[in-house]
Amino acid sequence: MFLSPLAALVPMVIVLLYYAAVDAARLIRYLSLFSTFTVLWMGLWLLFFVLGAAAGYLLRPSAQQIKK
Repeated sequence: MFLSPLAALVPMVIVLLYYAAVDAARLIRYLSLFSTFTVLWMGLWLLFFVLGAAAGYLLRPSAQQIKK
């Protein structure tokens, strides 16, 4: 009784591992072909998220403003 939910997960885990392996291979091939473009793209997204997080931190309401 206890093992039946775990046994139902086995096929799903196999499929997920297969897709992870396939996608990892595609990602590695993509990075090898377009490394410069990819590094610039990731850098811009990282900059975007860092600036967004910094802006959110600086523009958040202070505790004094929330109490009013």
